[in-house]
Amino acid sequence: MDGVFDCDPKKFSTAVMHTHLSYSEVIQKPELAVMDTTAITLCAENAIPVVVFNLFTQGNIRRALRGEAVGTRVGGGEWEPIATAPASGQLGTSAEQRR
Repeated sequence: MDGVFDCDPKKFSTAVMHTHLSYSEVIQKPELAVMDTTAITLCAENAIPVVVFNLFTQGNIRRALRGEAVGTRVGGGEWEPIATAPASGQLGTSAEQRR
C-alpha cells in the first residue's frame, strides 16, 4: 500500500489516497485501518508523527527520512526530515554522532 486510502484501492478504482490525516481522524475512522487506537493515541500524546508508505518502492525510506512527501502523514504539521544525512550522503547516525 502506498499510503492510507479512503477505501480499499484493490476493490474500488475510485479510491483516493490521503496525503495528511490528523490523529483524531485516524481514531474516529477505524475503517482507515492505520493502526490500533492505543498506538495512535500514544503517538498523539507524544507528538510523534506517523508516515504510512510503501516500503518496497525503491527510495521511499530515504524520502521519508528526509521529510519528503511520501505516502500519508498522520499528525504533525509540515513534512520535515526525520534524520539528517552526514557529508557522505548516507543517512544514519555514526558512532561518533551518538556519543
